[in-house]
Amino acid sequence: MNNKTNYLTLFILLCIVAVGINSCVQDDDFSTPPLTGCNTDENFYAVNKTLGDLVNLTNGDAVEITEDFVFDAYVSSSDLSGNIFKQLYIQDQLENPENAIVISIDASNLSNLYPQGSKIRINAKGLFVGKRNESLQLAGDAELNRISDLVFESNIYKTCDDIQQVTPLEVGNIADAKQDKYVNKLIVIKNVQFADSEIGNTYATGGSNPQTENRILVDASGEVIVRNSGYADFADELLPEGSGQITAILSRYNDDYQLYIIDTGDVSMENERLFLGFNETFDTLNNWTTVSVTGSQAWEISSYRGENFAKMSGYSGGNNENEDWLISNAIALPNSLTSATISFDTAKNYNGNDLEAFYSTDYNGNPSTATWTTLNPTLSTGNFTFINSGNLDVSSAIGNNLYIAFKYTSTSSASATWEVDNVVLTAE
Repeated sequence: MNNKTNYLTLFILLCIVAVGINSCVQDDDFSTPPLTGCNTDENFYAVNKTLGDLVNLTNGDAVEITEDFVFDAYVSSSDLSGNIFKQLYIQDQLENPENAIVISIDASNLSNLYPQGSKIRINAKGLFVGKRNESLQLAGDAELNRISDLVFESNIYKTCDDIQQVTPLEVGNIADAKQDKYVNKLIVIKNVQFADSEIGNTYATGGSNPQTENRILVDASGEVIVRNSGYADFADELLPEGSGQITAILSRYNDDYQLYIIDTGDVSMENERLFLGFNETFDTLNNWTTVSVTGSQAWEISSYRGENFAKMSGYSGGNNENEDWLISNAIALPNSLTSATISFDTAKNYNGNDLEAFYSTDYNGNPSTATWTTLNPTLSTGNFTFINSGNLDVSSAIGNNLYIAFKYTSTSSASATWEVDNVVLTAE
Protein backbone atom coordinates (compact mmCIF):
# COMPACT_ATOMS: atom_id res chain seq x y z
CA MET A 1 0.00 0.00 0.00
CA ASN A 2 2.83 2.43 0.86
CA ASN A 3 4.63 1.62 -2.45
CA LYS A 4 1.48 2.39 -4.46
CA THR A 5 1.18 5.74 -2.67
CA ASN A 6 4.80 6.57 -3.46
CA TYR A 7 4.39 5.70 -7.17
CA LEU A 8 1.24 7.80 -7.38
CA THR A 9 2.95 10.75 -5.74
CA LEU A 10 5.92 10.48 -8.16
CA PHE A 11 3.58 10.31 -11.17
CA ILE A 12 1.71 13.45 -10.08
CA LEU A 13 5.03 15.35 -9.59
CA LEU A 14 6.24 14.35 -13.08
CA CYS A 15 2.99 15.59 -14.62
CA ILE A 16 3.33 18.93 -12.84
CA VAL A 17 6.92 19.35 -14.14
CA ALA A 18 5.85 18.42 -17.68
CA VAL A 19 3.05 20.95 -17.64
CA GLY A 20 5.46 23.58 -16.35
CA ILE A 21 7.97 22.87 -19.11
CA ASN A 22 5.32 22.93 -21.81
CA SER A 23 3.97 26.25 -20.57
CA CYS A 24 7.49 27.82 -20.95
CA VAL A 25 7.61 27.28 -24.68
CA GLN A 26 4.14 28.40 -25.68
CA ASP A 27 4.29 31.07 -28.43
CA ASP A 28 2.11 33.47 -26.51
CA ASP A 29 4.52 33.41 -23.54
CA PHE A 30 7.84 33.62 -25.55
CA SER A 31 9.53 36.99 -25.94
CA THR A 32 12.05 37.04 -28.87
CA PRO A 33 15.27 38.79 -27.85
CA PRO A 34 16.79 41.43 -30.17
CA LEU A 35 19.27 40.23 -32.76
CA THR A 36 22.83 40.09 -31.49
CA GLY A 37 24.82 43.22 -32.32
CA CYS A 38 21.91 45.38 -33.51
CA ASN A 39 19.33 47.65 -31.94
CA THR A 40 15.64 47.19 -32.68
CA ASP A 41 14.60 50.46 -31.01
CA GLU A 42 14.27 52.91 -33.90
CA ASN A 43 13.65 55.67 -31.35
CA PHE A 44 16.98 55.07 -29.63
CA TYR A 45 18.08 58.13 -31.57
CA ALA A 46 15.65 59.92 -33.84
CA VAL A 47 17.24 60.88 -37.17
CA ASN A 48 17.38 64.64 -37.61
CA LYS A 49 20.31 65.08 -40.00
CA THR A 50 22.14 63.46 -42.92
CA LEU A 51 25.74 62.55 -43.55
CA GLY A 52 25.76 65.40 -46.07
CA ASP A 53 24.84 67.81 -43.28
CA LEU A 54 27.84 66.56 -41.31
CA VAL A 55 30.18 67.02 -44.27
CA ASN A 56 28.91 70.56 -44.80
CA LEU A 57 29.71 71.59 -41.22
CA THR A 58 33.41 72.12 -41.94
CA ASN A 59 35.69 73.68 -44.50
CA GLY A 60 38.50 71.55 -43.12
CA ASP A 61 38.98 72.94 -39.62
CA ALA A 62 37.82 70.81 -36.69
CA VAL A 63 34.25 71.60 -35.65
CA GLU A 64 32.67 70.31 -32.44
CA ILE A 65 29.13 69.00 -32.63
CA THR A 66 27.37 70.23 -29.48
CA GLU A 67 23.77 69.13 -30.10
CA ASP A 68 22.08 65.89 -31.07
CA PHE A 69 23.15 65.24 -34.65
CA VAL A 70 21.69 61.91 -35.72
CA PHE A 71 22.06 60.36 -39.17
CA ASP A 72 22.09 56.99 -40.90
CA ALA A 73 24.91 55.67 -43.08
CA TYR A 74 26.29 52.47 -44.56
CA VAL A 75 29.62 50.84 -43.77
CA SER A 76 31.74 50.52 -46.92
CA SER A 77 34.94 49.13 -45.35
CA SER A 78 36.05 46.01 -43.52
CA ASP A 79 39.04 45.29 -41.30
CA LEU A 80 38.70 41.50 -41.48
CA SER A 81 42.00 41.07 -43.36
CA GLY A 82 43.88 43.56 -41.18
CA ASN A 83 44.66 46.03 -43.97
CA ILE A 84 42.35 48.72 -42.56
CA PHE A 85 43.04 49.45 -38.89
CA LYS A 86 40.93 51.32 -36.35
CA GLN A 87 38.95 53.07 -39.06
CA LEU A 88 35.38 52.76 -40.26
CA TYR A 89 34.55 54.17 -43.69
CA ILE A 90 30.91 55.11 -44.16
CA GLN A 91 28.85 56.59 -46.99
CA ASP A 92 25.29 57.83 -47.34
CA GLN A 93 24.10 55.34 -49.95
CA LEU A 94 24.84 51.76 -50.88
CA GLU A 95 25.13 52.83 -54.51
CA ASN A 96 26.19 56.17 -56.05
CA PRO A 97 26.91 57.85 -52.70
CA GLU A 98 27.12 61.63 -52.54
CA ASN A 99 28.97 61.84 -49.24
CA ALA A 100 31.48 59.72 -47.35
CA ILE A 101 33.71 60.07 -44.32
CA VAL A 102 36.13 58.00 -42.27
CA ILE A 103 35.59 57.51 -38.54
CA SER A 104 38.77 57.11 -36.46
CA ILE A 105 38.08 54.79 -33.54
CA ASP A 106 40.40 53.45 -30.86
CA ALA A 107 39.10 49.92 -31.35
CA SER A 108 39.94 47.00 -33.61
CA ASN A 109 37.91 44.12 -35.09
CA LEU A 110 35.23 46.64 -36.01
CA SER A 111 33.83 44.38 -38.72
CA ASN A 112 32.57 41.99 -36.06
CA LEU A 113 30.08 44.67 -35.01
CA TYR A 114 29.80 46.74 -38.17
CA PRO A 115 30.35 44.52 -41.22
CA GLN A 116 30.58 45.96 -44.70
CA GLY A 117 27.10 46.73 -45.98
CA SER A 118 25.52 47.19 -42.57
CA LYS A 119 23.36 50.22 -41.83
CA ILE A 120 24.37 52.21 -38.80
CA ARG A 121 22.92 55.15 -36.89
CA ILE A 122 25.23 57.73 -35.35
CA ASN A 123 24.68 60.56 -32.92
CA ALA A 124 27.69 62.82 -33.51
CA LYS A 125 27.02 64.96 -30.44
CA GLY A 126 30.28 65.49 -28.54
CA LEU A 127 32.43 64.48 -31.53
CA PHE A 128 34.46 66.58 -33.97
CA VAL A 129 34.47 66.71 -37.76
CA GLY A 130 37.26 68.09 -39.91
CA LYS A 131 40.15 67.26 -42.20
CA ARG A 132 43.29 65.60 -40.94
CA ASN A 133 46.06 65.29 -43.52
CA GLU A 134 43.42 66.36 -46.09
CA SER A 135 41.14 63.44 -45.21
CA LEU A 136 37.65 64.27 -43.87
CA GLN A 137 37.17 62.52 -40.53
CA LEU A 138 34.78 62.15 -37.64
CA ALA A 139 36.99 62.06 -34.58
CA GLY A 140 37.20 62.35 -30.81
CA ASP A 141 38.74 65.77 -30.17
CA ALA A 142 39.80 69.05 -31.73
CA GLU A 143 43.08 67.48 -32.85
CA LEU A 144 41.00 64.87 -34.70
CA ASN A 145 42.43 61.98 -32.72
CA ARG A 146 40.61 58.67 -32.46
CA ILE A 147 37.30 58.33 -30.66
CA SER A 148 37.54 56.13 -27.56
CA ASP A 149 35.77 52.82 -27.88
CA LEU A 150 33.46 53.63 -24.93
CA VAL A 151 32.40 56.96 -26.41
CA PHE A 152 31.90 55.37 -29.79
CA GLU A 153 29.71 52.58 -28.43
CA SER A 154 27.45 55.16 -26.80
CA ASN A 155 27.15 57.21 -30.00
CA ILE A 156 26.57 54.52 -32.61
CA TYR A 157 24.57 51.38 -33.12
CA LYS A 158 23.95 48.98 -35.96
CA THR A 159 20.37 48.84 -37.07
CA CYS A 160 18.71 45.50 -37.65
CA ASP A 161 18.33 46.11 -41.36
CA ASP A 162 19.64 43.27 -43.49
CA ILE A 163 23.26 43.61 -44.55
CA GLN A 164 23.37 44.80 -48.15
CA GLN A 165 25.89 44.74 -50.99
CA VAL A 166 27.87 47.97 -51.34
CA THR A 167 28.20 48.77 -55.04
CA PRO A 168 31.55 50.44 -55.76
CA LEU A 169 31.57 53.60 -57.81
CA GLU A 170 33.09 52.91 -61.22
CA VAL A 171 35.70 55.55 -62.01
CA GLY A 172 36.99 56.00 -65.55
CA ASN A 173 40.71 55.83 -64.86
CA ILE A 174 43.37 56.62 -62.27
CA ALA A 175 43.58 60.30 -63.19
CA ASP A 176 39.81 60.65 -62.72
CA ALA A 177 39.93 58.79 -59.41
CA LYS A 178 42.38 61.26 -57.86
CA GLN A 179 39.70 63.76 -56.93
CA ASP A 180 38.41 64.74 -53.51
CA LYS A 181 34.84 63.88 -54.47
CA TYR A 182 35.83 60.19 -54.40
CA VAL A 183 37.84 60.26 -51.15
CA ASN A 184 36.58 57.84 -48.47
CA LYS A 185 34.34 56.06 -51.00
CA LEU A 186 34.48 52.50 -52.29
CA ILE A 187 35.49 52.71 -55.96
CA VAL A 188 36.46 50.38 -58.79
CA ILE A 189 38.99 51.20 -61.52
CA LYS A 190 39.29 49.01 -64.61
CA ASN A 191 42.12 48.49 -67.11
CA VAL A 192 44.88 48.85 -64.53
CA GLN A 193 47.97 46.91 -63.54
CA PHE A 194 50.84 47.16 -61.11
CA ALA A 195 53.86 49.00 -62.48
CA ASP A 196 56.60 47.01 -64.20
CA SER A 197 58.93 47.85 -61.32
CA GLU A 198 56.52 46.18 -58.85
CA ILE A 199 56.46 42.76 -60.57
CA GLY A 200 57.91 40.18 -58.21
CA ASN A 201 57.06 42.20 -55.10
CA THR A 202 54.64 41.14 -52.39
CA TYR A 203 51.76 43.36 -51.27
CA ALA A 204 53.72 44.28 -48.14
CA THR A 205 56.35 42.86 -45.79
CA GLY A 206 54.83 40.50 -43.24
CA GLY A 207 56.48 38.03 -40.91
CA SER A 208 58.31 38.95 -37.71
CA ASN A 209 59.07 42.51 -38.84
CA PRO A 210 55.93 43.75 -40.61
CA GLN A 211 56.34 46.77 -42.88
CA THR A 212 53.63 48.73 -44.65
CA GLU A 213 54.42 49.18 -48.35
CA ASN A 214 53.22 51.55 -51.04
CA ARG A 215 52.78 49.72 -54.35
CA ILE A 216 52.29 51.63 -57.58
CA LEU A 217 49.22 50.95 -59.71
CA VAL A 218 49.23 52.32 -63.27
CA ASP A 219 47.06 52.80 -66.31
CA ALA A 220 47.25 54.90 -69.45
CA SER A 221 46.31 58.04 -67.49
CA GLY A 222 48.81 57.88 -64.63
CA GLU A 223 49.59 56.13 -61.37
CA VAL A 224 48.32 55.87 -57.79
CA ILE A 225 49.52 54.33 -54.53
CA VAL A 226 48.04 51.06 -53.27
CA ARG A 227 48.91 51.07 -49.56
CA ASN A 228 49.19 47.69 -47.86
CA SER A 229 49.75 46.93 -44.19
CA GLY A 230 52.42 44.50 -43.08
CA TYR A 231 49.81 43.12 -40.66
CA ALA A 232 47.35 42.27 -43.44
CA ASP A 233 46.61 38.58 -43.96
CA PHE A 234 47.82 38.91 -47.55
CA ALA A 235 51.01 40.89 -46.83
CA ASP A 236 53.35 38.19 -48.15
CA GLU A 237 51.32 37.32 -51.25
CA LEU A 238 52.85 38.25 -54.61
CA LEU A 239 51.29 41.08 -56.56
CA PRO A 240 49.45 39.93 -59.68
CA GLU A 241 51.41 40.32 -62.92
CA GLY A 242 48.46 40.79 -65.27
CA SER A 243 45.96 43.57 -65.84
CA GLY A 244 42.35 43.97 -64.81
CA GLN A 245 40.48 45.89 -62.14
CA ILE A 246 40.79 46.89 -58.50
CA THR A 247 38.09 47.68 -55.93
CA ALA A 248 39.27 49.75 -52.99
CA ILE A 249 38.60 52.59 -50.60
CA LEU A 250 40.15 55.82 -51.89
CA SER A 251 41.92 57.74 -49.14
CA ARG A 252 44.08 60.83 -49.08
CA TYR A 253 47.19 61.63 -47.06
CA ASN A 254 48.23 65.22 -47.70
CA ASP A 255 49.00 65.36 -51.44
CA ASP A 256 48.94 61.58 -51.95
CA TYR A 257 45.83 59.73 -53.01
CA GLN A 258 45.93 56.13 -51.78
CA LEU A 259 43.92 52.98 -52.35
CA TYR A 260 43.17 50.52 -49.53
CA ILE A 261 41.92 47.11 -50.61
CA ILE A 262 39.88 45.04 -48.16
CA ASP A 263 41.45 41.79 -49.31
CA THR A 264 42.97 40.31 -52.47
CA GLY A 265 39.53 39.28 -53.70
CA ASP A 266 39.17 42.95 -54.63
CA VAL A 267 42.07 42.64 -57.09
CA SER A 268 41.20 40.85 -60.34
CA MET A 269 44.13 41.01 -62.76
CA GLU A 270 44.20 37.89 -64.89
CA ASN A 271 44.37 39.53 -68.31
CA GLU A 272 47.48 40.12 -70.40
CA ARG A 273 49.47 43.15 -69.29
CA LEU A 274 48.56 46.41 -70.96
CA PHE A 275 50.97 48.44 -73.00
CA LEU A 276 50.83 51.88 -71.45
CA GLY A 277 53.53 53.57 -73.46
CA PHE A 278 56.95 54.75 -72.35
CA ASN A 279 58.08 58.36 -72.07
CA GLU A 280 61.34 58.98 -70.26
CA THR A 281 62.39 62.55 -69.42
CA PHE A 282 65.15 61.50 -67.00
CA ASP A 283 64.15 63.08 -63.72
CA THR A 284 65.89 60.00 -62.29
CA LEU A 285 67.53 56.83 -63.54
CA ASN A 286 64.99 54.65 -61.74
CA ASN A 287 63.80 53.11 -65.02
CA TRP A 288 67.33 52.32 -66.16
CA THR A 289 70.37 50.25 -65.29
CA THR A 290 73.87 51.62 -65.75
CA VAL A 291 76.59 49.09 -66.57
CA SER A 292 80.23 50.19 -66.60
CA VAL A 293 82.33 47.64 -68.50
CA THR A 294 85.50 49.74 -68.74
CA GLY A 295 86.52 52.94 -67.01
CA SER A 296 85.49 54.68 -63.82
CA GLN A 297 83.08 57.17 -65.40
CA ALA A 298 79.35 56.33 -65.59
CA TRP A 299 76.01 57.55 -66.87
CA GLU A 300 74.36 60.17 -64.65
CA ILE A 301 71.50 62.64 -64.53
CA SER A 302 72.44 66.18 -65.48
CA SER A 303 70.46 69.34 -66.22
CA TYR A 304 70.72 72.61 -68.09
CA ARG A 305 68.30 75.51 -67.77
CA GLY A 306 65.83 73.34 -65.90
CA GLU A 307 65.86 70.46 -68.38
CA ASN A 308 67.06 67.06 -67.15
CA PHE A 309 68.77 64.42 -69.31
CA ALA A 310 71.07 61.41 -69.07
CA LYS A 311 74.71 62.30 -69.61
CA MET A 312 77.92 60.36 -70.19
CA SER A 313 81.49 61.59 -70.66
CA GLY A 314 84.79 59.75 -70.50
CA TYR A 315 86.66 62.95 -69.77
CA SER A 316 87.91 63.41 -66.22
CA GLY A 317 91.19 65.24 -65.91
CA GLY A 318 91.89 64.00 -69.41
CA ASN A 319 90.56 61.50 -71.93
CA ASN A 320 89.81 58.02 -70.57
CA GLU A 321 88.96 54.69 -72.09
CA ASN A 322 85.35 53.74 -71.30
CA GLU A 323 82.56 51.39 -72.26
CA ASP A 324 79.33 52.27 -70.49
CA TRP A 325 75.79 51.07 -71.10
CA LEU A 326 72.48 52.72 -70.21
CA ILE A 327 69.80 50.00 -70.40
CA SER A 328 66.09 50.41 -69.75
CA ASN A 329 64.12 48.21 -67.41
CA ALA A 330 61.94 45.63 -69.15
CA ILE A 331 59.07 47.14 -71.14
CA ALA A 332 56.36 44.56 -71.83
CA LEU A 333 54.99 44.59 -75.38
CA PRO A 334 51.83 42.42 -75.43
CA ASN A 335 50.91 40.22 -78.38
CA SER A 336 47.87 42.39 -79.05
CA LEU A 337 50.13 45.09 -80.54
CA THR A 338 50.84 45.22 -84.25
CA SER A 339 53.63 47.81 -84.39
CA ALA A 340 56.06 49.60 -82.08
CA THR A 341 58.60 52.39 -82.56
CA ILE A 342 60.96 54.36 -80.36
CA SER A 343 62.45 57.82 -80.67
CA PHE A 344 64.81 59.90 -78.55
CA ASP A 345 66.82 63.10 -78.55
CA THR A 346 70.64 63.26 -78.41
CA ALA A 347 73.11 66.09 -77.96
CA LYS A 348 76.89 65.82 -78.45
CA ASN A 349 79.97 67.92 -77.85
CA TYR A 350 83.72 67.38 -78.26
CA ASN A 351 85.45 64.79 -80.39
CA GLY A 352 84.88 61.10 -79.86
CA ASN A 353 82.96 58.02 -80.91
CA ASP A 354 79.32 58.15 -81.88
CA LEU A 355 76.75 56.97 -79.38
CA GLU A 356 75.28 53.56 -80.29
CA ALA A 357 71.66 52.50 -79.75
CA PHE A 358 70.26 48.96 -79.57
CA TYR A 359 67.30 46.93 -78.41
CA SER A 360 67.03 43.39 -77.04
CA THR A 361 64.46 40.92 -75.78
CA ASP A 362 66.80 38.62 -73.83
CA TYR A 363 68.91 40.98 -71.69
CA ASN A 364 69.49 39.39 -68.28
CA GLY A 365 71.87 41.78 -66.55
CA ASN A 366 74.99 41.21 -68.63
CA PRO A 367 75.12 43.21 -71.88
CA SER A 368 77.83 40.96 -73.31
CA THR A 369 75.54 37.91 -73.35
CA ALA A 370 72.39 39.59 -74.70
CA THR A 371 71.32 39.58 -78.33
CA TRP A 372 71.28 43.22 -79.47
CA THR A 373 69.62 44.60 -82.58
CA THR A 374 71.30 47.75 -83.85
CA LEU A 375 69.22 50.88 -84.29
CA ASN A 376 70.20 53.57 -86.78
CA PRO A 377 69.13 56.89 -85.29
CA THR A 378 69.83 60.38 -86.50
CA LEU A 379 72.40 61.71 -84.00
CA SER A 380 73.49 65.13 -82.86
CA THR A 381 76.51 66.48 -84.73
CA GLY A 382 77.81 68.61 -81.87
CA ASN A 383 77.67 71.91 -80.01
CA PHE A 384 75.27 70.36 -77.46
CA THR A 385 72.45 70.70 -79.99
CA PHE A 386 69.65 68.17 -79.40
CA ILE A 387 68.54 66.26 -82.48
CA ASN A 388 65.62 63.81 -82.66
CA SER A 389 66.46 60.27 -83.75
CA GLY A 390 63.38 59.77 -85.89
CA ASN A 391 61.02 56.83 -85.40
CA LEU A 392 62.91 53.54 -85.11
CA ASP A 393 61.04 50.27 -85.59
CA VAL A 394 61.15 47.73 -82.74
CA SER A 395 58.07 45.72 -83.79
CA SER A 396 60.02 42.46 -83.73
CA ALA A 397 60.03 42.71 -79.94
CA ILE A 398 56.22 42.46 -79.71
CA GLY A 399 55.22 39.58 -77.46
CA ASN A 400 58.35 39.99 -75.35
CA ASN A 401 60.02 42.29 -72.88
CA LEU A 402 61.82 45.09 -74.69
CA TYR A 403 65.12 46.55 -73.44
CA ILE A 404 66.42 49.80 -74.94
CA ALA A 405 70.17 50.42 -74.65
CA PHE A 406 72.64 53.22 -75.29
CA LYS A 407 76.30 52.25 -75.52
CA TYR A 408 78.97 54.90 -74.94
CA THR A 409 82.63 54.37 -75.76
CA SER A 410 85.67 56.63 -75.45
CA THR A 411 89.42 56.26 -75.78
CA SER A 412 92.50 57.74 -74.18
CA SER A 413 92.69 60.19 -77.08
CA ALA A 414 89.03 61.24 -77.57
CA SER A 415 86.15 61.43 -75.12
CA ALA A 416 82.95 63.01 -76.43
CA THR A 417 80.12 64.05 -74.16
CA TRP A 418 76.72 62.58 -75.04
CA GLU A 419 73.32 63.51 -73.64
CA VAL A 420 70.06 61.58 -74.11
CA ASP A 421 66.51 62.80 -73.43
CA ASN A 422 62.86 62.20 -74.28
CA VAL A 423 62.95 58.48 -74.97
CA VAL A 424 59.46 57.69 -76.28
CA LEU A 425 58.02 54.28 -77.14
CA THR A 426 54.75 54.25 -79.05
CA ALA A 427 52.77 51.23 -80.21
CA GLU A 428 49.48 50.28 -81.82
